[in-house]
Amino acid sequence: MNPGVFWIAWRSFLHHRLRNGILLACLAVGLFLPLASRLLVARYQEELGARARATPLLGGPRGGSLELVLEALAFRRAAHPPLPLAEARALEAEDRGLVIPLQLRNTARGRPLVGTVAEYFELRGLRPAAGRLPLRTGEAVLGAEAARALGLGPGDLLATDPREILDLARPPSLRLRITGVLAESGSPDDRAVFTDLRTIWAVEGYAHAHADPARVPEDQVLAEAGEVRELSPALPVAEVLEPGDLAGLHVHGDEGRLPLSCLIFLPRDARAATLVRTRWNDAPDRQMVEPARVIEDLFVLVLQVRAWFDRFALLLGVSTALLAALVLSLDLRLRQREMETLRRIGCAPGTVLLLRTVETGVLLLGAVLLAVLASGLVLWITPDLVTSL
Repeated sequence: MNPGVFWIAWRSFLHHRLRNGILLACLAVGLFLPLASRLLVARYQEELGARARATPLLGGPRGGSLELVLEALAFRRAAHPPLPLAEARALEAEDRGLVIPLQLRNTARGRPLVGTVAEYFELRGLRPAAGRLPLRTGEAVLGAEAARALGLGPGDLLATDPREILDLARPPSLRLRITGVLAESGSPDDRAVFTDLRTIWAVEGYAHAHADPARVPEDQVLAEAGEVRELSPALPVAEVLEPGDLAGLHVHGDEGRLPLSCLIFLPRDARAATLVRTRWNDAPDRQMVEPARVIEDLFVLVLQVRAWFDRFALLLGVSTALLAALVLSLDLRLRQREMETLRRIGCAPGTVLLLRTVETGVLLLGAVLLAVLASGLVLWITPDLVTSL
């Protein structure tokens, strides 16, 4: 094959750059829409599906199962009543599997504040890249993305966000001591802050430790006799839980009524899973769902919607192809004298046909490459599904 044909085709493509640029963009859009939608759905299905499959069962208050799953898997705050701690303790007492409670209704500088137990880190395969996991109340560990965004590391203090700024009855912000930063996991855990359940309840005001009585202002001391001091009921609450404050940390009221958002249940075997799921779903105020099945149902709906978009994309592609064919046929008529000149100087009819084929091929190949690059760019800049929901 004569390489001069490709050189002439390329020079012709550059000479008509405006026309070819418009055709290239139109064809690329027709290819980009179905390609990008399929890549995005496949990526989201894999990311969310893998996290759901790693969570065998999820228990929570009665309500929308999808809302519950997204709250547990993506730390997306949901509007439903709390699950009492007594339910988690009762399930633990049955000894049918591992119970991992979660409290997810708080934030720290805009980042999800996750109250849980040490087994959660084992379940998700989370390991500290710096420092250590929290061992005491008042400590927290940062996800990799949260640490970068907040500019914090081990030894720093992180203030929680008050849930009701104008409500004076609500507890003040609690400053957590950062003990470590988790390794990158490519999951919603990267953007969260993790602490234990008693710290979460201290943040919410169900548990608190008072400031050191030896350092309280004089106006808070009602009476003093030797080493005994009678303090005002308005003694300020400790803003940072130091090791010395932990002995004084206490809960007002029944601990069984302390709130949880949900719990992850890892059953011992299939029989235990069936028994627990059946009993929970028979109760009027709670439910237990399989996150993998809920996500599958979600993506069945997504694929049905995508099928309609594919039809519209096909219609757009056909109309674009017809428009491109019309433009190329008109261009062929306008270039009849140019083709005739090529024949007169000795070009064979097959060479002229090859020249036209190469020019069209360059146009189509450019459209495909542009669509692929645009789809890759969309995948790169688009946030994960659970962030955009």
